[in-house]
Amino acid sequence: MRPSNALICGGRPLVNAILAGVGSVVVSWNGSCAQRPVRDALIARLEPIAQLSHSYFDEVPAISLYDEHVEGQVVVPEAIAAGYPGAVPILDEDDPGTSLGIELREAGPLHREIMVPGPLYQVPAIDLHGIAFRLYDGRGLYPDEDILSFVFATIPGSGAAANSDMVQVLPADHRDRVNRAAAREATCCLLQPSVHLRYYCEQWINLLLGTVKYFFVPDLHWWAYQDCPGYPALEALFESLAGDPASVDIAFNALVEGLRGEVETWADDAATVKAFWDSVRKK
Repeated sequence: MRPSNALICGGRPLVNAILAGVGSVVVSWNGSCAQRPVRDALIARLEPIAQLSHSYFDEVPAISLYDEHVEGQVVVPEAIAAGYPGAVPILDEDDPGTSLGIELREAGPLHREIMVPGPLYQVPAIDLHGIAFRLYDGRGLYPDEDILSFVFATIPGSGAAANSDMVQVLPADHRDRVNRAAAREATCCLLQPSVHLRYYCEQWINLLLGTVKYFFVPDLHWWAYQDCPGYPALEALFESLAGDPASVDIAFNALVEGLRGEVETWADDAATVKAFWDSVRKK
């Protein structure tokens, strides 16, 4: 089925009210979904996007599918620990403070330190369910900040406070480069989901998060220069398609084609930047 022309224009996703990207930004999001069947349906919708994104990498990475119970030294952000009496605050001196937002730090594959901002807590166990994958960017500007995470975490025994909140699992091979000891030493470290962008896919990410919000996670909230940019227009568009049983197919097919269009549009720039970093590595 072809995606709606209201969502795709010239091979790139377009919603009139979604702002054009104007620089480097860390897009962050949060939300919750306590219903496992809804999470299963979301995972199924996101898998084709993940497969397409990963297909562009020279070495195709595995898609991270989570359905597991983790015990041990589980480190979580304050928002996940809220309302759980067993959460223990981690008192450290290496908290860099909140860093999500417009970013001025250096880009490129030689930038090695991974920042984990904000208050952290320790809980004895966590249940994880969802999907995470890397957003391909041929320029390779932020290789440690390219994960799109739709993983939901539930603290066992949290009772009425169990919200199944969206998180990002810090990859094990990233821990030795994290700025905070608590995260490096954790059995499992959870972060707020975020992705670092510069121009490429800045409109597309708003379309992706808005689509997930409308169809699957109503309380999803994200920040990209402002709160939920373009969502009122996107919501109105989906409402106009509400009587069409194929509206979900239309929306997620549009996301697949939109990502394909972004990759094709930025191919020349990606090749130039890649050649630059290749030359730097050889020096």
